[in-house]
Amino acid sequence: MSATLEAELRDQARQHGIVVWLDKEGAYTGFADALRARSEAGEFPWPVRCFRGSYLELLVGLEDLEDGVGMTPLVVHVPGHTEDSIAETPLFELYRAGRRHRRKLETLVRDAAHGRATTDAVDGFLGGDGVTLEGADAWLDALEQAASRGEGPDLSAVSVEALFDDLRTGGMLATQLDRPVVAQAVWHRAVVLLGIDAVWLRTPTAPSATAAEHASAMARDIAGWALCVEFVHDLRRHPADEQLAALRSLARPAVAACQQLARHLRERHSVEYARIADDIEPTLDAEVRQATAADLGKIDTFRFEDRIVLAAALDALGSARFTVARDFAEHRTDERSFWTRHDRGRRTAWNLVALAARLGCAVVDHTGLLDGARTLAGAVERYVDRGHEVDAAHRQLEQARHQLPHLEIEEVALLRQRLDELRVVYRGWVDTVARGFNALCRAEGFLPGPALQQRTLFDDVVAPMAADGLTAYFLVDALRFEMGQQLADTIAETRTADVTVAARLAELPSITEVGMNVLAPVARAGKLTVDARDDKILGFRAGTVRIDGPEDRRRAIHERIGGDTCPSLSLEEVLGRDVTSLRQAVARAKVVVVHCEGIDKAGEKGVGLLVFDKELQNLRAAWRLLYEAGVRRFVITADHGFLLHDDHTRAALSHGKQTDPQRRHVITSQRRDQPGEVTVGSRDLDYDGAELYFAFPEDAAPFDRGDRAKDFVHGGNSLQERVIPVVTVRHRHAAGGETVSYRVELQAGDPVAGMHCIEGKVRPSGQSSLSYGGRAELELALEAADGSDVQVELCDLHQLRQTPGGLVATVDQDFRIYFRLHGDVEDRVPVRLRHATRSAEVTAAVTTDRFQVVLRTRTVTAATGARPARTTEPPSGDPPWLAEIPEGARAVFKHLAAHGSINEHEATQLLGGPRQFRVFSRNLETYAARAPFPIRVDVSAGTKCYVRGDS
Repeated sequence: MSATLEAELRDQARQHGIVVWLDKEGAYTGFADALRARSEAGEFPWPVRCFRGSYLELLVGLEDLEDGVGMTPLVVHVPGHTEDSIAETPLFELYRAGRRHRRKLETLVRDAAHGRATTDAVDGFLGGDGVTLEGADAWLDALEQAASRGEGPDLSAVSVEALFDDLRTGGMLATQLDRPVVAQAVWHRAVVLLGIDAVWLRTPTAPSATAAEHASAMARDIAGWALCVEFVHDLRRHPADEQLAALRSLARPAVAACQQLARHLRERHSVEYARIADDIEPTLDAEVRQATAADLGKIDTFRFEDRIVLAAALDALGSARFTVARDFAEHRTDERSFWTRHDRGRRTAWNLVALAARLGCAVVDHTGLLDGARTLAGAVERYVDRGHEVDAAHRQLEQARHQLPHLEIEEVALLRQRLDELRVVYRGWVDTVARGFNALCRAEGFLPGPALQQRTLFDDVVAPMAADGLTAYFLVDALRFEMGQQLADTIAETRTADVTVAARLAELPSITEVGMNVLAPVARAGKLTVDARDDKILGFRAGTVRIDGPEDRRRAIHERIGGDTCPSLSLEEVLGRDVTSLRQAVARAKVVVVHCEGIDKAGEKGVGLLVFDKELQNLRAAWRLLYEAGVRRFVITADHGFLLHDDHTRAALSHGKQTDPQRRHVITSQRRDQPGEVTVGSRDLDYDGAELYFAFPEDAAPFDRGDRAKDFVHGGNSLQERVIPVVTVRHRHAAGGETVSYRVELQAGDPVAGMHCIEGKVRPSGQSSLSYGGRAELELALEAADGSDVQVELCDLHQLRQTPGGLVATVDQDFRIYFRLHGDVEDRVPVRLRHATRSAEVTAAVTTDRFQVVLRTRTVTAATGARPARTTEPPSGDPPWLAEIPEGARAVFKHLAAHGSINEHEATQLLGGPRQFRVFSRNLETYAARAPFPIRVDVSAGTKCYVRGDS
């Protein structure tokens, strides 16, 4: 107990400076006086001062500890006071400047006894009269002496995770469980670590059971206890089951050990975890019957928890409580729930719930989108800023819905019903927005100002960009605005260019024959000359030439821009070429035109939902290839957008004979206004040529075309059909150039096994961005920020690679470094992480926390004095004891002797593979007996770590 308390005080003083030790009951007075004497004798590193009735005496005793700047680290023992009462004393300023330490003796006993005494033994000791720190030390020492005289193996260094792994993998202990002394030792170790009580039922095994059968039963009992403890302490109410309710009083260290073991099982033994959890669940009948989603915490220990929460989420969707459903789903779709990872069906179901909730929330957030809008520009601005998010959420839900027929879970019928209801909710929103937009068009006109017109896009955007240099002009059929925004976001994530997204309104009707040809320079004085026949638009006239196809558009662009060539490539042609071929194709051009028809073709075939995202990926890949081929300017736009319908929202609007209308528009030579429609004449759209009239449904409904109806429609006057993206991409540097600046972010982490820890990330600075070709890597160096004589010992790395020159970090990847500091002077210093080669502009980071420097000479002296055998080591070569360890394991122990610790991944590499590592784990106790130092097994962040006991 005393050693544990001393270590706490030493570490807190090292980390925080002044430690004010509140001791209301005065339970530690004798220990504090002894610690002060040891400090004065140089046996404790920090000064210790004790309040013994005189505030003045104590304050005077602190004066000699000032170093001219502030107070040196020290420990001040203040018996008889609490956080409240010390505020009324002269010590309050010292208290506010320092770090509070307060520990009830009972808590200290339970924490210190964890892993060394059973819960019943601890309860028995604390239930006695006159419990003191000295008595606790004697009691625990007696327990350990009795344990050392036992006949079984010494398992005091074995963690509960290592114990379970041994049992499940047939390790060294598992193969000896037919020996009662071994079985008793293993079970006792589990009891003292997990706090298993005497009434916990163990799986019965026959006297003649094999060691393997004993191991299986014991592993199940240990895991079952841990899972129940985790469940009880995650539950938001008192358990209904009395046996489970008793687990609420379990000591904190035992609860933490149970939670850690449960996490270990989920991460390392997922199949076994699911089997054990399912075996235990039937014994929790009272909890299963009474549990509600509100009762359950953040961890779904058992499968029934996921079922209950999914039912609650589906109920929330049905009652339009979309934020509630979203909150439920967020905890089960981001790898935090075991059952969604373990069961693909439930993972799919939760993904659909999350997408449905996102759509519902978007609809609610953007209800009344156009309320108060007075101009077309205002309506477009609202849709671009917010409204398109609803359409994106709807498309993504519909894309994911194709998994529904393959879903084999009991909730599938209700899930399908909820998704169908969301379709109706979305259609209601689309209809409302469409009616509002058409009403605005009736009042303000269907043709917006020049800045929003599709016909001016080429002269306003493409021509000026081409004047600055080679430009790729993507003409994408049916790339509606939300998809263009998604594409732009993925390009911007590479941080290689300045990316902007603007919007324009497609010309009417929003069909390919109109929008695609208008993207060429066909407007004259702001007007378009329509070439129509039999109430169908064929194209537009540019002088005497009709523009109605890819080659006509290419020719018109070439004539307007100039250049030796003006190549026109399909998206497939771009993707089918290599960089060299593309570079040759665009070498003498000012503009390269890329035609992309995949989205529209897939939609027309009824398979759009399966390929929309793939087409966006293809567009991004084409951008990348052209960039690498030397193109640094891009304009990506569309002819029109589209609406998506389905079985529940396809209700059609009648317009004469079913052969008269197209899906979303009608072209006639005579104006005919009908209910539920809006009509505009070609003159109002500044179209020259024969006068035509265009009629559209005023909501999102398609026209009735009988059995020719499709769910992918365009041609009408909705924002989804008319708002097109104008994505511009400008690269400041050619592909391959490295002009990026970065900054290192750093903070202190939790120390482990005597090792300091820092956590950080390398980020690009501002608008500077990664050179193309993937996530960049930078070589870093860790050093002490104060004191050139302080050396850094790297102990363990997470998400970093170590090289002879330093550490290699991936930009935007979180990492963790475990290290020690060695120097000639005992000190506390910050550390700096900087760029190692200085080949890039990297802003270094210095920690605000300071870390303890260990004296080099002290480390050597302690090791030599504690282990005289080590003084016989020759000045060069391996020490003699290493020769007694088999060759494979020898490398691991050599690493431990030199560095103090090694994690599971490093050991596997040294040993030559996972199989050799399993052999090493089984024989660890045998090997450790031949080493001049003890070994313990720690688990940090799910990774097993072997630590030299004297480290």
